[in-house]
Amino acid sequence: MPTPSNLQNLDERGYVFVTDAADCQILASQKTINVSSAPTPIPQDSTGSPRNLPGRRRIYMKNFNAAQGNTVYIGDASVTTASGYPIVAQDELVLDITDDIQLYAIVASSESADLRMLELA
Repeated sequence: MPTPSNLQNLDERGYVFVTDAADCQILASQKTINVSSAPTPIPQDSTGSPRNLPGRRRIYMKNFNAAQGNTVYIGDASVTTASGYPIVAQDELVLDITDDIQLYAIVASSESADLRMLELA
């Protein structure tokens, strides 16, 4: 009877490397998050409606602002500057999430943020 192998190719975080499957996709987008009383869905399509890459496995986000202090806050539809996860100017956030999860962003009342996103499916 064969014995199962425990040999795995792991990266530095302990994740198993997986060979790229057919039909892999990548989608880059940009959204300027301006002062608003309501959180902005990210990513979104050209009409401003929430849009996630079908089959998404990971999203990279970067606050592309050069000015310090322009912080974008990430969370769910009820995100606020007090409850959101902060991404300061020139900082990045990588999330291993599916396309079932919709993210939202908000900025402080005197700020704006140039948020760049890269989705992988």
